[in-house]
Amino acid sequence: MTAWVWGASRIIDTLEMTPAAQINTGRMAVTGCSRDGKGALMAGAFETRFALTIPQESGSGMFLGSCLMFLSG
Repeated sequence: MTAWVWGASRIIDTLEMTPAAQINTGRMAVTGCSRDGKGALMAGAFETRFALTIPQESGSGMFLGSCLMFLSG
């Protein structure tokens, strides 16, 4: 999942360095469905340049369980 965050960050970096693209990177959103929903959730959590995160059917219960296991040590 962290590879998806890294990839999303590189896309934003490239868009910021390409003014000819005429994309307002301050208004970018990330979305995904199922496994990609989990990736979108991670990207939105760790990449602060996303203005909006829209995970769809991300199975967030499993994600929450993983977080709780991580936090509990």
